[in-house]
Amino acid sequence: MRLSHGYGDTLPVPALLVPAGVDMDTETLLVPTAGFRAGARVTIWEGPPRLARLGIRVTVSPDVARFSLRPD
Repeated sequence: MRLSHGYGDTLPVPALLVPAGVDMDTETLLVPTAGFRAGARVTIWEGPPRLARLGIRVTVSPDVARFSLRPD
């Protein structure tokens, strides 16, 4: 899957959509650490483009961050 900032006006970057499950009651998104912050509007490019907002940062490492995902 790919992800871009805003309404898709930037080049998409790789991301991983993690479905809701045992540890979280909402979908989460793994994204590169650089360039993404809570509250940012993003476009998810998996099938038809889908707008969403990054919620709270759940976990972070030097390379990736995991955010809860909110509908936009």
